[in-house]
Amino acid sequence: QNASEAAERHFARLLTRLFAGFWFMPNCLRTVALLGSITMLSRAYRLAPHGAAWRRVPGLARGLRSLPGHSVALWARRGRDGADRKGGKHRKKGDLPTKTCATCGKPFAWRKKWADVWDDVLYCSERCRRHRKKGADPGVESAMQSVRGGMTRSAQYHRRDLVTLGLSVPMALAVAPMAEAKIKPPSKEEVEGALEDVDWEESWPYSNEDFARLDGTSDNEFYEVPRFVQHVDEQAVAAMRAYYEKSIRKQAAAMGKQAEDLNVLDLCSSWTSHLPKSFSLAEKNGVGRVSGLGMNAAELQANDVLNDFVVRNLNEGHGKEALLPYEDATFDMVLCSLSVDYLVNPQAVFTDAARVLKPGGAIHIVFGDRLFITKAVSLWTGKDAVTHAYTVGSYLHFSNGMFAEPKVTVLRDGQDGKDPLYAVSAIRKEPQLLVPL
Repeated sequence: QNASEAAERHFARLLTRLFAGFWFMPNCLRTVALLGSITMLSRAYRLAPHGAAWRRVPGLARGLRSLPGHSVALWARRGRDGADRKGGKHRKKGDLPTKTCATCGKPFAWRKKWADVWDDVLYCSERCRRHRKKGADPGVESAMQSVRGGMTRSAQYHRRDLVTLGLSVPMALAVAPMAEAKIKPPSKEEVEGALEDVDWEESWPYSNEDFARLDGTSDNEFYEVPRFVQHVDEQAVAAMRAYYEKSIRKQAAAMGKQAEDLNVLDLCSSWTSHLPKSFSLAEKNGVGRVSGLGMNAAELQANDVLNDFVVRNLNEGHGKEALLPYEDATFDMVLCSLSVDYLVNPQAVFTDAARVLKPGGAIHIVFGDRLFITKAVSLWTGKDAVTHAYTVGSYLHFSNGMFAEPKVTVLRDGQDGKDPLYAVSAIRKEPQLLVPL
């Protein structure tokens, strides 16, 4: 461990010198050196075990958050046009980056007063910001238009912000023609073998550093603006819906119920739950209930299968209150789609999920290889699907021994170049079978 920390400190010193050196280079070399280094740094960050060295570099986490899109070009152009030097030539107005206001939907340009917080700016004016606070749903209409036909610039940014870390290198930050260097994900057999005959550790094997993130700000800010977009491609969405339909019918048979009579909890829910059409409120005939717990009220309101929903941040403490605001043994199934990689305390979340599950109930955790890199935990980034499946399985295994042994299902192996998709599931044990860990 001491050797590892020494290596991380050495790595941090090298990075600091690298970044400091840019500003002493001639203008003609600075742009080339910076763009080449971004490629190296993005690859190196994938390989850093916990990102500890990166957090020691002053301002680097903030710098990385500003890299996507036009920010890289502006950063690289900094030394060329002298925009940031006193008395230097300023950028032309046409070269300034623009955004779309989350309230009025009109484009607005970068301003000097926003230089240090440009990536966090959502509104074009104080008036639009106040209008949002009075009850408007910022970005709902423009985002919904992106779903109906033609994605807005804002929605496209959020979609491409989901980089394929571990299975591709975000080369678009440096060289536009080389947007992604795809390699094939592990085979179906390799992934399915991740949870076969596992010799688990004796206790929870992860540290707080494993759940560190590039962006340590509150998730409430990140998810403030709704995103009405799919986070995986059409083939993966279809595979997820088919998997849930099959799992629901299997669970209904095990519980002696009709599928539409099951009580389902959708954790980390959004504007779609990928459940069968028969669960839509317009077509539902059963007496079952679908509850959603997510981060954005506008998205949850748009979900046509939810009977009720709660807005709650699972990455923040709630005092003496239960993490999940439901009674014991309420649900027959718990689902968690494409969100497990953002949980900073998964052991607590899934232990509480077991509490609200009925004995014999099932939990299904679906994940792919796309993510918001700044919000994903370091344990997840840079790993392949085999490691991801093992990690999710360990989350369930160490949930106070309340689940039977987990298993992994490959929904799409991704060998055709499309998004891969996987599911880890487990059954809630009967009370007499519980063995504290």
